[in-house]
Amino acid sequence: MKHAIGHWTSIIGILDATYFDAEGKAILAAVIAAKKEFPDFVLGIDYTLDTDWSGDLGIWIWVIIPDETDPDSEDFRQFVSWCPRAAWNAIARLKSDRLPYTHYRLLSGAIEAVSGGAHEPV
Repeated sequence: MKHAIGHWTSIIGILDATYFDAEGKAILAAVIAAKKEFPDFVLGIDYTLDTDWSGDLGIWIWVIIPDETDPDSEDFRQFVSWCPRAAWNAIARLKSDRLPYTHYRLLSGAIEAVSGGAHEPV
């Protein structure tokens, strides 16, 4: 069975010309390619390109997870240790000047954000 992240990357591939810029897509693709298999709790990964409080270029990586994800589980702790390192490594390989900021967003918050509401990252 194909994991949710596989479906997410298929959607990104279909929409890329319209909705995703080349730099952000390259960074996100490098992070996704760094892991052969994502845990089942990773429903999707999205990003936002912007500048941080000091004016430096940044990429905010949003990992979408189910509301019932146990933040104390071993799988989750391993993933949150791996993901930021993968983002830093991807940015270094691509020679980007962006600083990565990794956040975990509950599915309910992602739905709310897409529908116009705001939700704080986990």
